[in-house]
Amino acid sequence: MTDPTWIVALHVFFLVNMLLFSAGFLTRFTGAITWIGAMSYVQRANSTVFGLDTMMLILLLYLQIGPSGARYSIDRLIEKWRARRAGLPEPVVEPSYAANFAVRLMQVHFCIVYLASGTSKLLGSTWWSGQALNLVMLNASFAPMDNPAYLWLMKSLAKHRWLWETFMSINILFSVLLELSFSFLCGTGGGGG
Repeated sequence: MTDPTWIVALHVFFLVNMLLFSAGFLTRFTGAITWIGAMSYVQRANSTVFGLDTMMLILLLYLQIGPSGARYSIDRLIEKWRARRAGLPEPVVEPSYAANFAVRLMQVHFCIVYLASGTSKLLGSTWWSGQALNLVMLNASFAPMDNPAYLWLMKSLAKHRWLWETFMSINILFSVLLELSFSFLCGTGGGGG
């Protein structure tokens, strides 16, 4: 699609569907369109794709597996309204194997992603040299350099090399250790209730 009018129309269509899906209206239908829209954005602007986009696509897929909109949604309000109108008792939301399966898939997938991210950092020379956070914290594309408090913090840290190096090293260590241990710290849940 190259016509600007159709591009805007399709963009608005996807945004409206995303809003409806977020509100829980016709979730099976709007969820599928939301996933298609998100995938289209990723495919069209692949130079700006970041980890957030990948994780969003994964979550949207898992939301399609589970019963999205079964409890807190406009779909649920409509279902309750129809039951009241017909003089029936409020429909009960039963526990769902699909919901449990979707949640477990999300947990396992996130653990795998974090473990892969942590191990890939161990292979990166910028993480070992301590420059990895510099590339993010001093990059105008990622960092809020127009925020006076942020800029003051960066300048204050940079005035004292030992402070800068200590701050960056602690944050790099924390980041790598957190990602490597994420899947072990989260556990599998369980318990009653």
